[in-house]
Amino acid sequence: YGDGGSPTSETASKALDGSKTSKYLSTGGKNSGFRITLNQPSNFNAFTIITGNDAAGRDPTSVTIRARNDSSDSWRTLTENQPISLPLGRSIESATINFNNSGYYSQYEITFPTLRSESSTMMQLAEFKFEPKANLAGIDTSRLYLSNLIQPLFDPNFKDGKIPQDLTLSL
Repeated sequence: YGDGGSPTSETASKALDGSKTSKYLSTGGKNSGFRITLNQPSNFNAFTIITGNDAAGRDPTSVTIRARNDSSDSWRTLTENQPISLPLGRSIESATINFNNSGYYSQYEITFPTLRSESSTMMQLAEFKFEPKANLAGIDTSRLYLSNLIQPLFDPNFKDGKIPQDLTLSL
């Protein structure tokens, strides 16, 4: 794991840095993604994506989101292979994408099983923005940026036995 599957300036942390001028580029292609670990359970039920600056064929066209509270818990699938429709324009924010989530979790895993171009060996996005269902620790925010709090997943055959180091958010 780590950022070995991305150019140094386009690591997974760029997906959550609050900037549409940077991007996360994964050379893992389909099934690329990342994990976010928070220091307390939180609820998210929607997100938006800002498209990368080039190569629309690298855009994800589906998402799988799983969640749990710690490494001893089993992953709970919140949405699997959910189609997403991103704008063809570059550096453009998508419409809000909703998914069902009635729970509060401290770990979220986001993967992108399919890409706009079936032959693409890379996946990209400029920004991934979770939208909280409720306030986090009393902080009223309409969008949460989790810069540098993610663990990229580059192995398309990811197994639960390969748990990357946890990164935390202190609120």
